[in-house]
Amino acid sequence: MQSVNTSLTNITPDATTAQPNRVTFSQETIDAVQYFFARLKMIYGASKFATHWPTDVDLKMAKREWAHDIARHSKEELDAALDNTKKHLSERDWSWPNIGLILSGAKNNNPAHQLFLPEPERNLESAEERAKRARSLRQELGL
Repeated sequence: MQSVNTSLTNITPDATTAQPNRVTFSQETIDAVQYFFARLKMIYGASKFATHWPTDVDLKMAKREWAHDIARHSKEELDAALDNTKKHLSERDWSWPNIGLILSGAKNNNPAHQLFLPEPERNLESAEERAKRARSLRQELGL
């Protein structure tokens, strides 16, 4: 079986065989894709992974297709998305590797209603303290 490292290296075309319209990937992108697919294989298991991408060509094509989307996320974001995937494996939509679904959870894993809540006030003043401060300000301003 070809290692993940070897098959990932294959997503970058060799300079001698590169075609003009062919996309090349930076080393950072290759590393991110390698990391993502290695974790994906560990989460779903080698058997399900091999069923989903039965040949090296299939896996190579999947890596090429998703490389830029994967590379847009930090390692921490990818970890969060993949950890979230583990929590949902028993659900029907998550039972097979679905890269788009997994990556959709890579940023802001908080529900929208939690994202826009105001920060709680750290220093709450009592009504009496606010009134005292207001009187002091009025006095300073001569009102």
